[in-house]
Order: sequence, then C-alpha cells, then structure tokens
Amino acid sequence: MSERIIGYTLLGIGIIMIIITTFQIFSVFTGKATPIEVFKGEKTTKTTAQSSTSDLLDQIQEGDFSALLNSGSGTISGFGVMNPETLYKMLNITAYYFLMMFLLNVGFKIASLGVQMVRPIKVEVKNNKLASMMSSQEEQAT
Repeated sequence: MSERIIGYTLLGIGIIMIIITTFQIFSVFTGKATPIEVFKGEKTTKTTAQSSTSDLLDQIQEGDFSALLNSGSGTISGFGVMNPETLYKMLNITAYYFLMMFLLNVGFKIASLGVQMVRPIKVEVKNNKLASMMSSQEEQAT
C-alpha cells in the first residue's frame, strides 16, 4: 500500500515538473519572460553607421562592404553584422532551452518511476514444463 502512495506522489511531482517547465519554455519563447542570464555582455552604444539595419543594407547594396568588416564599439571585432547583445541573448536562450529540456527529462523519469510503482506486478506461470517433466519421471520410477 505504501508503494502505491509513493508511486502516486512521484507521478504527481513528475507531471507538475513537466507542466511548469513547459509553461516556462513557452513564456520565454513568446517573450513574456526573460531567460536566466548565463552570458553577460557590456552595454555598448551603436555608431551612426550601424544604428539601423536599413543603413547597413543600403551600404552593402551600394558595394561598400567596410561596414561588415569594421570592428566598431557596437560589434564583435571581425564581425560587423551582429551586435554582442543579440549574440548574448541568443546564447542565453539556448542555455535556458537546454536547462529546461534537462528538467523536462527529469520530470519524465520521476513520473515514469511513479507509474512503475503504481502498476501491479502480476506473474502467471502456465504449464510449467520442468515441473511436469519431473513429476512424469517420478511416476515412471515408482
């Protein structure tokens, strides 16, 4: 009886973990919540040449690729296209996603352990050949 109580408790804990983790992932990917900041960067100001994406695209279409190769204050050296804040945000979301997938897996394992404890184990032996062979040999010996 105590196995069933522990099993239902583990099942409930696992399902609650799965629901909460799924809700957290959904809220981060819809923008209602922010992920844990694992990677932090400095706050930088953008230069006027890189203030908007349209200006950068106009420069590229005109054949001026110097904006892509600049190592200005608002970009990673060697890469003029991606802002470090955007990179850190993407890395934080990726790290958060892997953490939540780990917690989803833990919740699944706990719930499956609870299901195994709740489910009754029934073993039925039909026509045990070894026992029937031994009894027939005993009958022949007597």
